[in-house]
Amino acid sequence: MNPQNTDNSTVFDTLWAIVGELHQKLGDRFELYLEPASQLLQQFSSPDGRVQGSYF
Repeated sequence: MNPQNTDNSTVFDTLWAIVGELHQKLGDRFELYLEPASQLLQQFSSPDGRVQGSYF
């Protein structure tokens, strides 16, 4: 069980860096483009609006 006050930011940052590296490798090898249907999914936020972001 994960307590509410556990700080997982270090693990998250490490995994997000791996995702970024994989995205870069795929982009180097293939022509990548966003599908119009996924446009609304590019921005995200927490239900309370305190956390916001976007993918790549």
